[in-house]
Amino acid sequence: MRRLLVFTSARSDYGILRPLLRRLQAASELELGLFVTGTHLEEAHGATVTEIEADAMPIVARERIVSSDDSWVGSARLTSRSIEASAAVLDRWQPDLALVLGDRVEALGFAIACHYAQLPLAHLHGGEVTSGAIDDSCRHAITKFASLHLAAAAEFGDRIVQLGERPESVHVIGALGLDSILEDQRLIGESPRDTGRVLVTYHPATSGDEGSLETATAMLHACIEADPLEVLVTLPNADHGSDLVRTAIDRVAAQFPG
Repeated sequence: MRRLLVFTSARSDYGILRPLLRRLQAASELELGLFVTGTHLEEAHGATVTEIEADAMPIVARERIVSSDDSWVGSARLTSRSIEASAAVLDRWQPDLALVLGDRVEALGFAIACHYAQLPLAHLHGGEVTSGAIDDSCRHAITKFASLHLAAAAEFGDRIVQLGERPESVHVIGALGLDSILEDQRLIGESPRDTGRVLVTYHPATSGDEGSLETATAMLHACIEADPLEVLVTLPNADHGSDLVRTAIDRVAAQFPG
């Protein structure tokens, strides 16, 4: 039996990984373990480790590495903390292979630690492009540290090959997020157009000035002025600039109570 360590640092990646994790948990030839860190362990971000516990997933490590410094310096320190924490977990649990999704700085730290441990790493959602963010550099760097590439679309698989990875190591499997939607009956039914409700998620742009307080405020006002029945606004992620987006949400919510 081989040990598979799966890295998760936020609800954003765990929600995508959940259908795959359920299948991996049922595989008799694998011992699945989750390394839980990042905003999962922070009350300010909902302490979403409780969702993982509710799913009865096997958590083998919990490491608090989040930085309260909402600046590029904080992001750099967070990457360093992730490398150190990941190295400790890898040394302690001794997995045979590892799996990581996406492009967050915490995930980059994990990938670097796997590289030095000479541990085979599978990477989900590589080869993609995100405008207005530094995510591309993190994502492509993780690709270079990985040995197995699971792309969401052929275009992204082609980009991974362009980055110099072996074509035989690249597999186009589709987007796991679609599996989550299909499995959740609450998301199947009336469309937002039919209900008059709008769901808004606004994350700070980590490249350029698109994450400014003024831009976030203008975006929220535009949604409200569209006069939907209801505007549901989610909180932003923990990236550099998220405090400005939270401030904008609080200010606009105070202007339009209820």
